[in-house]
Amino acid sequence: MLNDNHSEVTLIKKVYFIFCLVCIFILVFFIARNVSLKNPDTIISITAQDKNVTFRGASIDGEWWGPDVIVDDIASWSKTENNTLTAVNDQSLIISLPTGRNRALYFNSGPNEGIVVVNVNEENFEFNLKSDVAYELGYPYNLPNLDVASRYDITVNTILFIVVLSLFMMFLSFLLKHSCETNSTVYIEKNSSIEMMRFFIIMCVVIHHYNSNITPAGYLGVDFFFLLSGFLLMQHYSSKQSIFENAAIAAFNYTKGRYFRLIPYYLLAFVVCILVNICLGEPMSLSYVFENNIWELLMVDGFGMSNGTMIATGWYCSALIVAGFLVYFLLSKYRETYLYFIAPVCFFVILTWMYQNIGHLNRWTQIDTFTWTGTLRGFAELGLGCVCYKIYSMLKRKKNNPSVNTVIELVCLSYIAYVIFNLGESKADFICVLFMAVLIVSLFMGNSFLSIILKNRFASFLGSISVSIYLLHPILQKINWYNFFSPFNLSYEIVLIIYLFTVVLFSAISTYFIDQIINHFSKR
Repeated sequence: MLNDNHSEVTLIKKVYFIFCLVCIFILVFFIARNVSLKNPDTIISITAQDKNVTFRGASIDGEWWGPDVIVDDIASWSKTENNTLTAVNDQSLIISLPTGRNRALYFNSGPNEGIVVVNVNEENFEFNLKSDVAYELGYPYNLPNLDVASRYDITVNTILFIVVLSLFMMFLSFLLKHSCETNSTVYIEKNSSIEMMRFFIIMCVVIHHYNSNITPAGYLGVDFFFLLSGFLLMQHYSSKQSIFENAAIAAFNYTKGRYFRLIPYYLLAFVVCILVNICLGEPMSLSYVFENNIWELLMVDGFGMSNGTMIATGWYCSALIVAGFLVYFLLSKYRETYLYFIAPVCFFVILTWMYQNIGHLNRWTQIDTFTWTGTLRGFAELGLGCVCYKIYSMLKRKKNNPSVNTVIELVCLSYIAYVIFNLGESKADFICVLFMAVLIVSLFMGNSFLSIILKNRFASFLGSISVSIYLLHPILQKINWYNFFSPFNLSYEIVLIIYLFTVVLFSAISTYFIDQIINHFSKR
C-alpha cells in the first residue's frame, strides 16, 4: 500500500515536471515564432508642423489599436478623456505598431486641422489634415505596405496555441483524475434551471462583447449575476452564521472563501491572456503587467486602485468581493435592519442616482473607481438578492401553483430577452433588474414546468462553467475569427456560432482542469 502511494506521488512529480517543460517549450516556441513575424523596425515618430494635430490610434489589417497600447513616448502631447493625444508643440510622438500589411494612422481631419509629418524607417511622409469636412472620429492615413507576414499568420499562430493548450489541460486533467481514482466523487446537485439561466445570461454577455448589435443590452447579464450572488450569499449566511461569531470575522471568512474559489480561475485567465497577447504580437512587457495590473491580479481593483484591466471582465470579480464583504458584515451585525431597511433603501437610492445621472446600467468607463464601476451597483444588487432569498424562504413554506410560477417565469424571461436583444443603453435597465429578481425567486422555488424541463445534469454543467466563460471570452475575442475563416468563405453568422462554441468548449476544459487541480491538492 505504501509502495502504491509512493508510486502515485512519483507519478505526480513527473507530471508536474513535464508540465513545466511543456509550458516552457510552448512559451519559447510561440515567442520565437512571434518575433520572426514582427516587423524589425516598427518605431514611428509623429511630429506636428502647425495648428491642431490630434492622434486617435491606428488600424492594422482591420484591427483597431488605441494610443494607450501603441504609444511608447507621449512627450508633451496632451491626453484627452476620449483617449486621444493632441500635440502641444513640435515634440515628436513615438509609437510602435505591430506587424501587418495594411496599416493606417487615424488623425482628426477638418477645417481647423494642420500638417503632420510621420517618420517610418527614416522615411518622412507628410499628411495635410485640413479638410472641408470634419471627421470627428478620425480619418485614416495609410502607411506604406510592408513585406512581412500578415495578421492572418499571427491569427493562425494564436489559434494553434489555444488548441495545444486545450489538449495539454485535457491530458493533465486525465492524469490528475486517475491519480485520485481511489477517492469517490460526490456529485453536488444544483438548481439546474438557475444554472441554465446563468449560462443563457453569460452567453448574452459574450455575444454583446463580440457584436453589441445582436445583444445591445447584453451587459445586463452582470446585474443578474450580482442578484444571484446576493441570493446565494444570504443562503450561505442562513446555513453557516452563528450568533456568537463576530461580524467582522464572519465577513472576512466568507470573503476569504469566495476569493479562493474565484482566484484559480482568474489566475488561469490572467496567464492565458499574457500568452495570447504574446502570440498576437501585442506589445506587453513584464514591467507593464506588474506596474499596471498588480491590483487586478490581486482582485482588489474594485477599490479604485487600478487605471486599467488586462482581463476586461475582471472588474466584476473584484466588485463582487468588495461589495460582498460589506453586505455580509451588515447582515452579521444588523440582520433584520439590513434586510428590511438598509438593503431596500440602498438599492432604490443607488439605482435612482444612476437612473438620473447615467440613465442605464452599462459600465461606460474603464477607469476603476468605487462609484463608476459595478462596485456601488453591485452593493445595491447584492442587497436585493438577499431580500429575494428572504422572500423565497417565506414563499417556499406555502403551496404554489406550478402554472402560476410558469406564467411568471415566461413573462420575466420574455421581458428580459426583449430588453437584452432589442434595447441598448436605456432606462429600461432598471425595470429589467426587478424582473430578474422575480425570475430568480420563482426558479429557486423549483415547481414550475420550466424547472421540470430543465432538471438535468447537462443544464447544471453549463451553469458550472459560466465563471470561466465570463473570464476567458474577452481573451478569445482578441483573435480575429472572421479573418481566420476568410479562406473558407463562411458567413458572419456561421463564424459567430463557431466562436461561441469555441468559447464554451475552451471554458469547459479550463473549468475541468482547475477543478481537478483543486481536488488533487485538497485530497493530499
